[in-house]
Amino acid sequence: MEKLYLLLFLFFTSCLWLKGQDSIASTRLQFSFIPQLGSISNGANGGNGKSGLGYEIEAGMTHQLSQKMGLETGVQLQRANIKQRSNNLQWPSDVENGAWVPGRSYEQLEVNYLSAGLSLGFNLKLTSKKDNQFSFQWSGMLKKVIDFEDNLVINESGHITHDGDIDLDNEVNKFQILLGLGFSYDMVRNHKKTFSIGPSFEYSVKDLLSSSEPTLLWTYEGGHPFFLGLKITYNL
Repeated sequence: MEKLYLLLFLFFTSCLWLKGQDSIASTRLQFSFIPQLGSISNGANGGNGKSGLGYEIEAGMTHQLSQKMGLETGVQLQRANIKQRSNNLQWPSDVENGAWVPGRSYEQLEVNYLSAGLSLGFNLKLTSKKDNQFSFQWSGMLKKVIDFEDNLVINESGHITHDGDIDLDNEVNKFQILLGLGFSYDMVRNHKKTFSIGPSFEYSVKDLLSSSEPTLLWTYEGGHPFFLGLKITYNL
């Protein structure tokens, strides 16, 4: 965590120094809060992603390359909540009239992690108006997982238990590479963007876990995390 605080301090110091230079008057600071729904793409054997609520905070800056195009850089802290459910359990009470009722019982992996990362991308204004306008963003992100917890939930025909003494022995991919897309409505005052709000999407090109050990009941199905959020940005 000390390295993370040092990184944030150096980034903010650099941003403030750049902000004060006349030669880069087109560079502006921005701070964002992004409530997110996180999930995971379907695994190889039918594991289904379920949504979990998380958030992301970001500090960055935008340097205008032209009237419509801007270069964006930033640092992020993300709290992610990921779930994967498999309906492969069958208990005696799941059988009605001699047939198994799918979905009545399930096992669910729940992963909660904190990551810190860097991003680089572009912002494209979709209109040339000097008043309120729309923008499109795309970016690449590199994030490192700095805190990780997992849990196994088992639903036995409506009776829910947690992993208890089961040791999942999972290893998360410490570094996540994500691709991001966004669309925003920008509020402009005195020819300067002040607030922006709009949907954002992030997709990890790597699997959530680097390795997993099966238990008597459960085996990880695999999948890539993705996040749908509402990005709220204040521009200095």
